[in-house]
Amino acid sequence: MVLGNIERIKLVFPDLVHVVIFYDDGIVFQSTFEQSVNIPQVGETLAAFLKHLQKLFITCKLELAPYARMIFETKGMLIFVLKLVEKTNLALFFKIEGVSDSVTIRRYLYQIEILIDTDRIELDEKSLEELKGELQKLEQEFKSKLELIETKKNQIIILDEKMNSMKQKLQNMKSEVAFEDKICEKLEHLIEIKKETLDSSAEKEKIKLLKQELKEEEKNLSTLEKSVDDKEKSLEHLEQEFTESINKEKESILIEINLHLEDIKKIREQISEKNAEITLLAEQINQLRKEIVERKNIIGNNFRMKI
Repeated sequence: MVLGNIERIKLVFPDLVHVVIFYDDGIVFQSTFEQSVNIPQVGETLAAFLKHLQKLFITCKLELAPYARMIFETKGMLIFVLKLVEKTNLALFFKIEGVSDSVTIRRYLYQIEILIDTDRIELDEKSLEELKGELQKLEQEFKSKLELIETKKNQIIILDEKMNSMKQKLQNMKSEVAFEDKICEKLEHLIEIKKETLDSSAEKEKIKLLKQELKEEEKNLSTLEKSVDDKEKSLEHLEQEFTESINKEKESILIEINLHLEDIKKIREQISEKNAEITLLAEQINQLRKEIVERKNIIGNNFRMKI
């Protein structure tokens, strides 16, 4: 309830002279008293009434519950103190002619409570819209996280495909190296045969040519064997390096996925909480509307008053 709504109360109640909104600790939030009045003292005094009421219930060993309203009446003044929300109270000062009767008091109370509940509905509806906006953002964030996780899962699938493709390439390369290794074995076998021929040959010219051929072939064999050995080492290193790189990338993606899953869990809990708040607030608004209708009906039936 704000000063703008206090003006609404004044329109309904021409006899209303002052309004004070104060907290349970006596701090005044709003007041229509002039600065010449000790407003902090007014708040402290009103809060003291509430504390005395609580003390009275404890002393009398009565079941203690939050107060709904307090009424103070003198010959020319009627004061209502009502609970607005938790820790916030409303004090209304009415100027009356003589002593009021119970009908007058009830009429005032019903009208005041209608205005308070109307104000609460406006605030609750505003809060409800804010909650719905927050819920929509959470749902969008939830959807985005799910899409992000799917993207990360697709990245893992792509990495697995790359791994399988590389494995196939490495296998083909290993087959080529194995083939070259067999060629080395055949060359070694041919060189051995030529050496045997060289040992059994009696012709000097033929021996000379065979030695030259053997020297060249042994050189080629050595080069080929070195190439095969280098390729085997290179393939082994390439396979290890590529596997480590892919696994490291997959591990990083999985860590991201797990973090997103944790976020999703938190968002799901927040969505559940927001839905519960929205349901509770909507029920509260509906209940307040019912109470307003009931009070208007009572006023219309019993007092023939228009709000």
